[in-house]
Amino acid sequence: MSAIDALDDSSSDDDFYQNLTKTMKRKVTNGFGINDDATGDDSFSKYTDAIISEPVQKRSKEVVIDEDTDDDEVSYESQNIQQILEAKSKIYEANARAKAIAEKVSKNPIQTSIAGRTRAARRLTPTHKEIEIASQLQLLESLDAQVKACTHTCKVDTSNRYITEVPVVEEEDDCVHFLIKNLETPSEASDYRSWKMNDPISLLRREYSVKWGCNIKEVVITCKNLPLQDSDTPVSLKMPNEVQLINVFRVGLEKKKDPNKITVKCLQADKRPVEIEFSKSSKFSSIKTLIQEKLKLAVITKLVFDSAQVHDDETPEELDMENDDCLEVYA
Repeated sequence: MSAIDALDDSSSDDDFYQNLTKTMKRKVTNGFGINDDATGDDSFSKYTDAIISEPVQKRSKEVVIDEDTDDDEVSYESQNIQQILEAKSKIYEANARAKAIAEKVSKNPIQTSIAGRTRAARRLTPTHKEIEIASQLQLLESLDAQVKACTHTCKVDTSNRYITEVPVVEEEDDCVHFLIKNLETPSEASDYRSWKMNDPISLLRREYSVKWGCNIKEVVITCKNLPLQDSDTPVSLKMPNEVQLINVFRVGLEKKKDPNKITVKCLQADKRPVEIEFSKSSKFSSIKTLIQEKLKLAVITKLVFDSAQVHDDETPEELDMENDDCLEVYA
């Protein structure tokens, strides 16, 4: 085949590639969403024309230069075939890239929809503040349940040094609650008990007189530093329906003196005086024995009253002795 025939065949190839270029242009522009007629941009045509026209121009120049050389016809044809294959390869690559871009663009709506659903799901997810508020509410409910179930005992600060703790009790309509402290034994724990509103305080006084083995009149009961009488009741005292602090202690009764007896101070050298009670009508012989026992003396040599020695057969009444008189004792 001559170079002229090759050129004629190449013209038909040019028509084929031009048609292929137009087809690719429509596919690619549709994939990118580009309208050359609207924009007036012919950059894509220039790109595809350059791909097709480049081998043709080179081939034409080569044919013009070497058209009179018969030996080079085969080499020219092989070069033309190689150039045509390279052009087709470039067109194939461009087509593949266009398809990839079109597929990517077609996937964007799906990706956008997925992203929208993700944002909606995030809006439904509770925020950190909402979670914290819910946690605080659960904590409050738990504390409320613990308060209702806890024991009714609490520590209190009071000026009374004998009070250590005060129980908190449920209200009862017909009872008042006593926290009784025994001041005779401060180390003893306080006694807590319910007391009926109409029960007299004498019942409590009688109970402690039996416990201490003393006269009931020696038992003193106070509330708020005021002594309570036997006939007093919580109702008569208008005690509120709450815990009342009660102190209980014992006092000695003043004994009535026998008019036939006197108390005399027995004096010894370098010792404190000792009071001894004896009868006015007793002989000093018996009184001397009593003094010897009280003072723990082995023997008494003499007794002196008003600077005069006392004889064993005399009596205090005969010596006109009275209470608080002094009797000197010599051992």
